[in-house]
Amino acid sequence: MNPGFRYGLLLSVPLMVLLILMPQPLGTVIAFGLISVQLAAGAVLVWSRTGLKYATASMLTGAAGSALTAYQFATGVGLFALSVASAAALALLVGSVVLFSLEERANPDKWQAWRAFMANKSVTDILRGRHIPHLR
Repeated sequence: MNPGFRYGLLLSVPLMVLLILMPQPLGTVIAFGLISVQLAAGAVLVWSRTGLKYATASMLTGAAGSALTAYQFATGVGLFALSVASAAALALLVGSVVLFSLEERANPDKWQAWRAFMANKSVTDILRGRHIPHLR
């Protein structure tokens, strides 16, 4: 099984606890806040180790979208409310996915090297940031 997939499964358990079982909107604010911090830290690692522009931009836009979503829920506004902030949060989150998918086409050699490097990594390696190779 892909290490990234295993990591996603492991991460989904605490997220579901925060999003479903914890009092709302506190659980949602904490969940999106943690995602934002994780994506920002990942962006720093990806940029410093690989120099992949689209992957770094993807993580930064995802962090901004998650932070904006956490802020919206903290102020009592849902993600799908008809507001400029909601539209911006959704655009950032969707843009993050689009940017990440562009990286494979923009830098195929580095992308393949990253995939090969990640193939034998564990969830612990991902949690420690050891799944991102030094490609500069």
